[in-house]
Amino acid sequence: MNKVISILLVLSLMSCNSKTSSNNDKEITASGSEAQQKTKIIAKVDSNSNKNLSLDSAKNLKEKKAEQPKETVKVSLDAFSVLPKDIEGCSCYFYLSKKDKKEEKYIFVNDFAKIAFVSVNGKIEKFILKEHQEGTDIYLYSNGTYDLKTKITKKESDGTEGSNEEGIITLMKGSDILFEKNFIGSCGC
Repeated sequence: MNKVISILLVLSLMSCNSKTSSNNDKEITASGSEAQQKTKIIAKVDSNSNKNLSLDSAKNLKEKKAEQPKETVKVSLDAFSVLPKDIEGCSCYFYLSKKDKKEEKYIFVNDFAKIAFVSVNGKIEKFILKEHQEGTDIYLYSNGTYDLKTKITKKESDGTEGSNEEGIITLMKGSDILFEKNFIGSCGC
């Protein structure tokens, strides 16, 4: 490849006996062995720069791939109406709207904060409580794939053993928030 570049450069230098510099209009001529030496130098530079270009091109391709946004997979929390068998007795039931509450379409259910269930992309997923500090109304759950956070923002006694609640439910994967909505609901026995 170096020989091909050298030959092409010699031919181009021989066909152009002079070049004009746009900066100071001086004529530059090259002939004979001087042209061959310049051609060898240019050929070496070109062959090295081609290698550098190919390395730079590979680096640029990697950078472009890294710059491209990750393919986003749409994740949704869906309402469900059939309670998992682990939910019996004292429980919390959360809904996205009053209409969903009336129709018993749950967005979240738990057995008083130890085990929780949500429907992710139409599939019921079981979550285990990972963290809750007494005195706070924030509950953190995980199932190995997703993290789930419920934050109670309003709690009122329903006059019996239960409470009516409002809050925010958040589904995360790592540090990415996939779904976050307000909910209403109730907890009781």
